[in-house]
Amino acid sequence: MTTRMALSKDLDAVVHILNQSILRGNENGRLATVKASELHDWFFEHSPSRYPLLVTEEQGEVVGWLSLGAYRPGREALRRTAEISYYVRQRKKRQGIGSTLMKEALRICPCLGIKVLVAFLLEHNSGSIALLRKFGFERWGLFPQAAYIGGKLVGQLCYGKLLEKADRV
Repeated sequence: MTTRMALSKDLDAVVHILNQSILRGNENGRLATVKASELHDWFFEHSPSRYPLLVTEEQGEVVGWLSLGAYRPGREALRRTAEISYYVRQRKKRQGIGSTLMKEALRICPCLGIKVLVAFLLEHNSGSIALLRKFGFERWGLFPQAAYIGGKLVGQLCYGKLLEKADRV
């Protein structure tokens, strides 16, 4: 397994993996699958020097991805906080791919000036909760009944991790 920055050739695989999670209906807030053209701008906005998009490959196949993104873009006071998202190909879950991606993200965050990571997930996403806890993320909040999925209201959780405590900017 290798983890690297995403390349333009990875767009279709990233979309495919995201759509797998949408079709399962319980892992994120999207209710309809997406096309590569819909994520094109988002994909290419990721910069290796600020907010990278990472992929993990196994035998030439993208099996998972992780993105770092601005938290509350345009609010300069929050520039040291990034939102983290990650997805793993369905048939590759529980094989350490999420951990591989998370280790790499945590390794590079200090080089990017990121001091705080936040993750938002639906409250019943036990796989994500386990991964976040494994890497020292703590539950920072709950937005009760924030999502309506499958005829039910479900909460959205916020998990966070301080990567570096700082008294000054």
